[in-house]
Amino acid sequence: MKKTIETAIADFGTAARAKLSNPSATGQPEDQIRAPFEQLLTEIAVLSGFPTGTVTAVGESAVADLKTRPDYAVTVHKATRHRYRCTGQ
Repeated sequence: MKKTIETAIADFGTAARAKLSNPSATGQPEDQIRAPFEQLLTEIAVLSGFPTGTVTAVGESAVADLKTRPDYAVTVHKATRHRYRCTGQ
């Protein structure tokens, strides 16, 4: 079957549900969706025309000037750019 945005999201839901509903082992819910999210991001990037490996999620990446550590930084072609101020332009 050809991958579409709908099938990518459905696959994410299936993978996340499997991890979150495992009765044998429990972990932090946020941590359980990391792998499914990274797969979803990869699939959406490819569907958007980016070559495989071009868009990458880097976990727990500190943003020093914001004094914060988001769950992910998303890089495109190994570069990241963050915006946090509205300049009104």
